[in-house]
Order: sequence, then C-alpha cells, then structure tokens
Amino acid sequence: RHDLIFSWDESNWSERYGLQRGVAWGEVGAGQPVVRTDFQPDSKSYSILALLSCFGLVGYWSKEGGFRAEDLKVVMADMRDGTGGMIAPLPTHCWTLADNCSTHHVSGIKETLLDAGISCIDNAPFSPWNNPPELFFKDWKQDLRVHRNECLELRREFGSAGVQLALRRSAFRVSEDNFAGYYRKCGLWRGVPGVEE
Repeated sequence: RHDLIFSWDESNWSERYGLQRGVAWGEVGAGQPVVRTDFQPDSKSYSILALLSCFGLVGYWSKEGGFRAEDLKVVMADMRDGTGGMIAPLPTHCWTLADNCSTHHVSGIKETLLDAGISCIDNAPFSPWNNPPELFFKDWKQDLRVHRNECLELRREFGSAGVQLALRRSAFRVSEDNFAGYYRKCGLWRGVPGVEE
C-alpha cells in the first residue's frame, strides 16, 4: 500500500544566502537588490529534517548547523515512538524512504525503525527526482523567500530561536494539497487513495 510510504530527508538554509541577498527589494525598486551586511559576520546555517506522507507533513525537526549521526538516531527514535517532532505516530508495518546520504547508513539509525517493524527503503543513487522531500524543500524555500522580512524580524527579536520559528512556519505553510503531487511526480502515487493517475 503506497499510502504507507513515508519519505524523509534533510535540507539546509543559510542566513547569509537566505536573508542577506535582496532583503530590501521593494524598498528601492524592482531589479535593484541591496546586499545587507549588518549580520554577515555572525550569519548561521540551519538544517531541517522533514518526514512526509502523500497527505502532508508528518514530522519536522530543525537545528542550528547540520544533522549528525547522533542527531539522526534521536530523530529515528522519535519516528518510532511518535514523540519529539512527530505530528502523528507512524503506523505499524509502513515503509520509510530515504536517499543514500552517508549519514543515513550509520549503524543504529535504520535499526531503530526496523526493530519497531518499520521497513526502510533506499532511494536509487543520484535520483533526487524520485525523492518527494526534494520537491517539498523547493516550496519551503520559496515560502521563506516570500516571507523574508518576517524571518528578519524574528531573528532581530529572538536570535537563532526566531529563525528556527520562521523556518517552521514556512514548512507548515506549504499546502497539504501539494504533497500528493510530490508523490505522483516521483512515481509513488499508484494505489494512494485520493491521488489520481
């Protein structure tokens, strides 16, 4: 049953490239981006890990910097137990799909899910077009660009926590209607209720 395929992946976002470039568009006129350098020396990067189904976002985690193997073990335990960043627990006897990133193959990561009866499927190597989260990340980053000023305001007021709040808001603003399309485009739609061929 393809409605029991859940895909997960990580993406990163940098303040330097996400906020600095063209922050003042609209203030000075179209086609005249202004490069802001007021926070460049301490600009940070963030990572999010998203767990998707064809019906929407099922899990969301974010952190400053990147996800290391020990972070992924915690995320896998959350997926198994329905805790932490999980919006809804995974059903038993489902499948998770992930790409071939080296950190996904560290000992103890997939075993956490396998021990709970959750199967793990590896995407084909070098096949991002078969990975639904890649399409989600594209829409997520587009929303961040649209709401750049909101992100700047939250950063000024709350620092790193404000940026992570802005990242989360953008993730949950992506329409649930898009997720069936991600799966359809990646060839994972067959047999999914409500997703037409």
